[in-house]
Amino acid sequence: MATPVWFVSDGQRLLALTDLHSGKVRRIRRDERVLVAPCRVNGKLRAAPIAARAEVLTATADLDRVQTLLRKRYRISYPIVMLGYSLGRRLRGDAAVADGAALAITLEQGARR
Repeated sequence: MATPVWFVSDGQRLLALTDLHSGKVRRIRRDERVLVAPCRVNGKLRAAPIAARAEVLTATADLDRVQTLLRKRYRISYPIVMLGYSLGRRLRGDAAVADGAALAITLEQGARR
């Protein structure tokens, strides 16, 4: 199942933000093995998936660092999308900010890049 996420790299891992209570986090806590692949905005894969391992990070410092990296990479689109996300949560009556989690994804040894 393809679940698109916005990501950044810290040179060793792919990093992404998600809701702590998301299906992605539940699946990763059950099994840290994941597949990653480049995809289009609609989630359609552009290349074959690559095996990787994922870790859920919840420390405030990790979340702040990933958010800073995302803002740098997606200078214009990230703030606009996050504004829409926050407004949508408020309209649904959810908390203004979801409990955050960062995903740290490391390609397995020998995986093609």
